[in-house]
Amino acid sequence: MGLCGSWGMRSQLKDLAVVEYGKSPNEVKDERGDFPVYGTGGLVAKANDYLFDSEAIIVARKGTLDKPSYVNGKFWVIDTAYAAIVKEGNFPKWLYYCLLNFDLKSLNEATGVPSISRDFLYKTQFYTPSYEHQKKIAKILTTVDKLIEQTQALIDKYTAIKQGMMADLFTRGIDLSGTPETNNNYGRLRPSVEQAPELYKETELGWVPKEWEVTTLQEVSRVERGKFTHRPRDDSKCYGGTHPFIQTGSVTKANGGFIRNYSQTLSEFGRSVSKEFPVGTIAVTIAANIADTAILDMPMCFPDSVVGVVVNEDVAEVRFIEVIIKLNKPRLDALAPLSAQKNINLEDLRPLKIRLPPMKEQRQICNRYNTIQKNIDTNIVQMEKLKLQKKGLMQDLLTGKVQVNA
Repeated sequence: MGLCGSWGMRSQLKDLAVVEYGKSPNEVKDERGDFPVYGTGGLVAKANDYLFDSEAIIVARKGTLDKPSYVNGKFWVIDTAYAAIVKEGNFPKWLYYCLLNFDLKSLNEATGVPSISRDFLYKTQFYTPSYEHQKKIAKILTTVDKLIEQTQALIDKYTAIKQGMMADLFTRGIDLSGTPETNNNYGRLRPSVEQAPELYKETELGWVPKEWEVTTLQEVSRVERGKFTHRPRDDSKCYGGTHPFIQTGSVTKANGGFIRNYSQTLSEFGRSVSKEFPVGTIAVTIAANIADTAILDMPMCFPDSVVGVVVNEDVAEVRFIEVIIKLNKPRLDALAPLSAQKNINLEDLRPLKIRLPPMKEQRQICNRYNTIQKNIDTNIVQMEKLKLQKKGLMQDLLTGKVQVNA
């Protein structure tokens, strides 16, 4: 050990913990068992027996190297992982955060399946303050982790509400017949077809509210593939212009939200750009991940693996059509031939049958959808802030850059 500033020392893992090998759980696996079984990525099964009874950190021996897990109690560790049993005088949760902050992938010594030898793991070094300082650091980071867990729980809750709401809103709609004074159900979901069959009509898409139409995507929008005069990968001179350019990954990542960012630009029309889609266009992927959607917040260019749906806003709301396409994802995905590169064509997308309420009802549906989506988006932003905060705190507190009061 060597001194580290005025408040801590630097220690190897061998001085902080005993690293034990895991064992195959095949003989003890039991889904009704009382004991958790941990692998390289966390909890993987239940067992009717245990290997260890302690606070420990599970670290991968093979496979996913950068996802250590903290455990406390009786548990089993599979044979592709280690259990680092923390030695007396050190705070286990602090050591967990040290290993979480350490680049465990850098210990990989294999050319095939990533793996870490125990000898290499033992040689990793960490700044080691006193036990009381370790405890305080762990408390701070655990508090942030709890906030992250709470925020994720809210995201999951709102996402579940949205899924249920979509199924109702986009099949039953909102009853806007009459006025609030003459219709007790005004502004609420229509009763289901089983409850009030007189409110529905039978169509090729099944039962829909009588006020709704059944139409096609091409009747309410212009549907066109992205296109380049030259593909950027073939002509480096295409880059560096003024036309934002996105790939399919940008659409998938946006997950139905707005695309406001881009990392590439293309040059002038006639050289690399032959089509640019306007603000409000729905970007739809037609290769690999079929029917992922997002809405453009600025004019952008696409490759031919992305389709632009430019909605006629006199007859349909952009958000309504975007969600309808998303709801048809399973149907569109089923149209893709089973090949190495799944894809669909404009001929699959343009004639897509859709339910279309009157504009007033579309707006009401979209308002409710947008409200719940805003809650999800707000919490996602909060989640990212918390993760960045945690990353900064780990870097400061676990390296000795910032001291804490015990």
